[in-house]
Amino acid sequence: PGGGRSRLWVRGEIIAWHEKFRHRRARTGDEPSERLEVLVAATTRLLLTNPGADISIREIATEAGVAHSDLYRHAESKEQLVGLAVKRVEESFRTTFPEDLDTLRDHLPEVLARLRVARPAMLVVVDRALRGESPSSDQELAVNSLVTLIARDRAAKKRTFAVDPRVAAAAVTAMLWGLNTLEPRWLDALDLDEIPLEQVATIVSTMLDI
Repeated sequence: PGGGRSRLWVRGEIIAWHEKFRHRRARTGDEPSERLEVLVAATTRLLLTNPGADISIREIATEAGVAHSDLYRHAESKEQLVGLAVKRVEESFRTTFPEDLDTLRDHLPEVLARLRVARPAMLVVVDRALRGESPSSDQELAVNSLVTLIARDRAAKKRTFAVDPRVAAAAVTAMLWGLNTLEPRWLDALDLDEIPLEQVATIVSTMLDI
């Protein structure tokens, strides 16, 4: 290979090349190469700008600025690139909640604003979920963190609520994800210019107190 010209490899050369490849992989372990990271970054950009689209390997190569024929030297498959890209997307909007529910209530508009910015990433994850693909096993779901926060707050205040913390967290999370992923359609259907985050924060705060 090289210079666009083909070369005939004899059996011994193929075996020698494969042995060198195995040794290189053993040295680097599972750490992605710099070129692989470039390809994953390109795949991530494509996912965010085209949520739900079936991205081709040629599109990834073009976005990364590498020759299509060279791509498989650094990546095993399109599925590997998409899988790594989805994992990056999941990590990009990981929500960190405060230690108590009162602080969360006070900062709900800011949390909602961050989620609104993360809308493209949320669309990617929603699309994967609709395909039956759950988030990575090492990705802590925001709903689990919210359950813990609600349960801790109720235990501290020794109050009884009508709704199970898990159901409350699921309802709040579903509302926030729906708000962000479907907002353009809702604005059109409801003839609104925007959905004020302050009003959404009031609704969420009320839901947490049920």
